[in-house]
Amino acid sequence: MTTNITGRNIREHDYIQFQCVGHANPASVIWSWYRNDHPIKDATSNTFHIEAISPEYNKNKISCEATNTVGSSRVDMILNVEYGARIQEITEVVGADVGHPAELSCEADGNPEPSVIWRRKDRTTYAHRTLSVQKVYQIERVNSQDFGWYVCTATVIGFPDTSREAMLLKNDRPNMRSEKQQMATEGERGKLECLTNSIPKPKSIIWSKGGKEINYAMSGRFSKEDKDLLYGARSVLHIQSVQSEDFGIYNCTVENDYGIAFDQIELVQKHVLPITYIIISIIGGLAVIFVIALVCVLYRRCKKDDQGSVLGSYADTDSSSDKKREKTDSPNTLMGQLRQDYNKDVYRFSADYDDMPYKEQQAKGNNNGYGFIEPFEAYSDNQIYDGEYVHRGDDLIPE
Repeated sequence: MTTNITGRNIREHDYIQFQCVGHANPASVIWSWYRNDHPIKDATSNTFHIEAISPEYNKNKISCEATNTVGSSRVDMILNVEYGARIQEITEVVGADVGHPAELSCEADGNPEPSVIWRRKDRTTYAHRTLSVQKVYQIERVNSQDFGWYVCTATVIGFPDTSREAMLLKNDRPNMRSEKQQMATEGERGKLECLTNSIPKPKSIIWSKGGKEINYAMSGRFSKEDKDLLYGARSVLHIQSVQSEDFGIYNCTVENDYGIAFDQIELVQKHVLPITYIIISIIGGLAVIFVIALVCVLYRRCKKDDQGSVLGSYADTDSSSDKKREKTDSPNTLMGQLRQDYNKDVYRFSADYDDMPYKEQQAKGNNNGYGFIEPFEAYSDNQIYDGEYVHRGDDLIPE
C-alpha cells in the first residue's frame, strides 16, 4: 500500500490517495478498505482517497484487503498526520487570595508536540515578557498587581499559533447584579432571575418571600434552576401559573466561602391588552380614517358645485351682471380698463327702471346678458337717452 504523499509527512488538509497492488491466481479480486478495523463504505477498488485529511486520522490504522476464491491478504498503514496546536482545556477563571499561591493551567494538543507560553495581557495588547513555558503557570505568592488577564499561546512549527485567555480574580463574597423589578402575567408562566458575580462559586442560592424560604415540593407551582457562569451563577425561580398572591418582593440569597449577599427582586404584574380590544381598536381607527377621507371628498365636491352655480346665476339674472363682469371681464391692460370704465358710464342702466331703452332692445334680442345695450351700426355718433345727451365720438377712446 502506498500514498501520493512522498518526501514528507502527511499534514492536515492534504488530499490523500491510498493504492494497493497485489498478485492473485485466479486474478479476479475483490477489494475492501478498513479504518481501525471498521469497514469503509463504498471503497471497493484498489484505491481509496480522502479529500482533506483531518487531525482525527492521526495514529489511525488504514487497511487494504484483497480477496479471491482461494483466500485473502491484508496490509496495514499507521498514519502520522501533522497538525497545528489546539488548546483543549484552560482554567478560564481562577480565584486567589493575596499572599497565597495560585495556578493557571493550559492543556494543548498538536503534532509535533506544541510548546506553550504564558504571557500577561495589558489593556490593549499582549505583554512581551514570557512568564512561563510550562503548561501550568505557578504563582508562588499572589499580590494585588497579579490579578487580571493572562494569555496562553500554543505553537507548532509550520502552523499558525493559537491562544486563549484566562483570568486571575480575587476571592470575595458574592456581588449581586439582578434586575430589581421583573414582570409576569397573571394566569401564565412566570419567572424571576437572580444574577451574581461570585469567586469562588456559590455554595447555595436560596429564594424566599415574606421571610419564608420557598418550599418547592409543597408549593406545587415553584421550581428553581441554577446555572454556573464564568464569573458567578444565575438562578431562575419558575412559577407554573402566576396567581395574584405571587406578586410582591422576593429575596435571592447567595452564599460562598467568603460571605453572603442578597438581592430584593419585585415581581410586578404585566397588564396585557386582550386581543379582542386590540382588534376593535384597529377596526375603529380604520373606520375613523375612512369617514374623514369621505368627508374631505364630499366637501371638495360640494365646493366645486357651489362655484359652478354662482357662475350660472351671473348669466341668468340682471342684478348680478356687475359681478359677472368683474369675474370674467377683468381688464389686464390700460385699454381694457378704459373700455370697461366707458361702458359703465354710458351703457349700464339700473334694472329697477322698466322704461329704459335696453328693455326694448331686450325684446328685439339685442341684450348681451351683461346689463347694457349694444349700439346698432345705424346709430349716429350722437345718441339721446332719456333727455341726456351723450357724445360717442372717436375722440373719447384714447389710443
